[in-house]
Amino acid sequence: MKINTNLQSLIVQQNLTRSSNALSQTLERLSSGYKINHSSDNAANYSIASNYSAKLSSLSMASDNTAMGMDMVGTAQESISLMQEKGERLHALITQARNGTYGSTSLLAMQQEANAIVNEINRLYKTAEYNGVKLLEQPVVADWEEEVRENAGKKAENAPGKFLAEITKVTPDVIVESPDDLADAIENNTIIGIKDANTLQLLATIVNDGNDCSGKTIILTEDIDLSSINNWTAIGTSDNKFNGTFDGQGHVIKNLNINNTNSYQGLFGNIANSDIKNVGIENANVIAASTSGILVGSSSKEKITNCYVTGNITSLRGTYQGGLVGSMSSSSVSDCFVECDVAGRYHVGGIAGIMSASSISNSYSKSNVSSNYGAVGGLVGWLSGSSLTNSYAEGNVTGESSAGGLASQAFNVTAKNCYSNCNVNGKTGASGIFNSIRCDKTVNIENIISYSTVNSDTTKGNFVKYIANTKDGENFYNVNLKNCAAKGEKDEFIGMVCKWEGTAGNYTTTVIEYDTSEWLSNIASVKDGKMNLQVGIYGNNNSSITFDTVLKYDLKNLILTSDDAYDMVNTFLNTLSEKATALGAVSNKLESAMESINVDIENLTSARSTIKDADIAKVSSEYIRQQILQQASSTLLATANQTPALALQLLGGIRQ
Repeated sequence: MKINTNLQSLIVQQNLTRSSNALSQTLERLSSGYKINHSSDNAANYSIASNYSAKLSSLSMASDNTAMGMDMVGTAQESISLMQEKGERLHALITQARNGTYGSTSLLAMQQEANAIVNEINRLYKTAEYNGVKLLEQPVVADWEEEVRENAGKKAENAPGKFLAEITKVTPDVIVESPDDLADAIENNTIIGIKDANTLQLLATIVNDGNDCSGKTIILTEDIDLSSINNWTAIGTSDNKFNGTFDGQGHVIKNLNINNTNSYQGLFGNIANSDIKNVGIENANVIAASTSGILVGSSSKEKITNCYVTGNITSLRGTYQGGLVGSMSSSSVSDCFVECDVAGRYHVGGIAGIMSASSISNSYSKSNVSSNYGAVGGLVGWLSGSSLTNSYAEGNVTGESSAGGLASQAFNVTAKNCYSNCNVNGKTGASGIFNSIRCDKTVNIENIISYSTVNSDTTKGNFVKYIANTKDGENFYNVNLKNCAAKGEKDEFIGMVCKWEGTAGNYTTTVIEYDTSEWLSNIASVKDGKMNLQVGIYGNNNSSITFDTVLKYDLKNLILTSDDAYDMVNTFLNTLSEKATALGAVSNKLESAMESINVDIENLTSARSTIKDADIAKVSSEYIRQQILQQASSTLLATANQTPALALQLLGGIRQ
């Protein structure tokens, strides 16, 4: 027995502390339902459970997102369903109106009902929205966007047949029946008709030998198939140009084949002071060197009007390759379109390779344009002192450098009411509209929109890669941008501002500091109508669903008794059906995503429960055990504290 040290009491106190702490822990677990309430309870499992909780929170939000997406798609589907019902009624009215048993009063009543139905369809179209988001109507970037698309695409969409403009028929003075008669016909007549391949090829021989056909008009009286001519000889050379008028009269030249390593290749090699109009070229296959196009290789002071080409043109060396024309100087292209593959080395464009003091208007290119070097554009490879009006480009534009949705390099350019909708890929530079804008005079760009997707390993611009001034690097007030738009964020619209110095073939660029806020204020962000639903918890494509709810149709001027009424309504109903099918597929994806999210939530909840939740039966038993231990320790502590008192009793006996 000791007075200074009561070891038994210390041992009991430690056990009492342990049991009290354990009792407190079991009380916390019983009251919270968790066996891990603090990281000190189990550090590793606490971290795992926290990650699970974060994922569950995100999954819960993804579930809400998916549910809202399903509601959005359902709203669009319901609107389309209502429009389909109205369209079916229109179809019935057309069928009824075309029956000859109805008088003018009855037909008027039917037309009035049809007009009311069309108005209701348009109302449904414009008012279909979810949470303030337009569902069916094309999103408008600004009031002028619709005007741009209307002006640039109107003639293409409403063209009479394959040609974009009306054709005025001309009666020839003579129709050449045999190639042997062509020279005399040209000598003695003004308007000469050609109807076969051999006669057309002989025209090239006559022109290339020195007769430029000045003041003569050559017209086609029939479609011509050039399959029999393995390697076409172009009409006009570098020395002997075609100076007359060529009028296809709405006829088509098929199967133009050229395999020539020389320059100035195409149906026409070299022309000047000429008019080429009203001719289509289909299924062309042209392999040539510099200054080549499917229709014209080189043009000077001439007009190309109401023409189109399909097929392909390839050149692996030289410059100036275009789908329609290779090189244009003081010339114009209007009411033309190109749908082909254009591949070249440098200065490559869907319509023209290079333009100087020239213009393109009311035209489009839906082509795949590529360059193995640079200066490649959806419409034009390179343009100087030229204009683009009411035109557009769609397709793929690919080059090692300097790729642009409309054009690569634009020097002192004027552009208005144009747009690009291309996949632009330039290894060392790309842009949605112009790769570069250069000026020493004035650049005017108005009502221009880029819907293009732009990719580059280096610098890119969603509207323009760079703006450079060759005259005064500190003064850019002569670059005028008005009412422009592009996909992306504002800081991506303009890649950089440069000062361009040097001489031809030896230019250098120096990036300078310049306030671009004025330019950027005139470039808006364009919306493409696509919806992106976040249905997962990650930032990759597997966690999102992208779809398009935009619907485009035309029910203008619907006259029940017209021949076009059936086609117009059938096209409308087919458009609705296609969109409904597409939205149905999206709805199925969303349902699948919802099921997947619910499975993930269930599995993660179970895993987190296994790690974190308390076993109440086990914790209750532990609680009773610790409670008993605490009571026992308290009782024993009282006993242990009596030990010094026994020692005092011994001391009392000694004193006596």
